[in-house]
Amino acid sequence: MGPGARFALWGGIVAAATGVALVGGAVRMQAPGLGWGVLGWGAAVAPGLTFGTWLARRHGTPGTGFVAALGAGILVRFVTVLGSLAWVLAEGAGAQRIWLAGVLAGYVPLQLFEVAWFVRRSRRLAAAR
Repeated sequence: MGPGARFALWGGIVAAATGVALVGGAVRMQAPGLGWGVLGWGAAVAPGLTFGTWLARRHGTPGTGFVAALGAGILVRFVTVLGSLAWVLAEGAGAQRIWLAGVLAGYVPLQLFEVAWFVRRSRRLAAAR
């Protein structure tokens, strides 16, 4: 299994765990608008996994592929989150709060996983040289 597939597998596990925690917490607290939370979570997770996998495939290879993947990932994450925000703003404060919880639940753990994954991979590549 290559680095991209490993990243996608473990990143998917992290994303699934945060999604389950978001839904479980919203149901337990009887939060209205769970769909808005899932929208925010998905807007953060989908580009995070997609472009994180691309980054993992390009990491340690010559050329500009890693930088292109990094830039594209930042741009797409920005666009998807802002696009979903524009949609949820019309719904009111309750929808906005659960949307924000979804964005944070999707973005923060996956971003921490991504940073840890690349630090660990960089150390492995450096040790192999």
